[in-house]
Amino acid sequence: MQGMFYPAVLGSGLVFWLSEFSKYANILHAVLDLRMYFGLFLIVYFSISFLLNDSISTYTKLAFASDLIEITLIFGGFYSLGIISEKSPESALPHFRSFYFFVAAIPLLQQVWNYAVGYKRLDCSLLLLSCIASSILLMAAIWGYRYWVGNLLVLVLCCGLLWYYAYRFLRTVN
Repeated sequence: MQGMFYPAVLGSGLVFWLSEFSKYANILHAVLDLRMYFGLFLIVYFSISFLLNDSISTYTKLAFASDLIEITLIFGGFYSLGIISEKSPESALPHFRSFYFFVAAIPLLQQVWNYAVGYKRLDCSLLLLSCIASSILLMAAIWGYRYWVGNLLVLVLCCGLLWYYAYRFLRTVN
């Protein structure tokens, strides 16, 4: 899983994202398209996750199951954004609602994975942070997906939570 499936899905997402970015006739359209930012967010988030995954020595069945579910959700997230599409970016409609539903479980899955590989020293604040991130994504899937400003707010909150999560996790592990 660590050496083949995870990098394959992450690498495919990166290739599709770059391919989508190159389809824009005008760079301004790419800059204003939130799909590209959410795609970049997924790539950065899971690149960091993969680097952390690569540093573990114990890989259990629970970690494998968690990773299998996670890579399926990652692919679903990219698909929902319309990045895995032959259509032009301007005509590809993102399904932010589906995207939020796909990625809402991932912060909690990360905690299951952390437990499965032996990070038992993690404090409750990381679990709380994961619950907050999942709640934000679920609320966005129910209400906020319709509005550009709502989607932008979700992106900003997710980036802030990612920064804080990475900071807390790295501090706790070291």
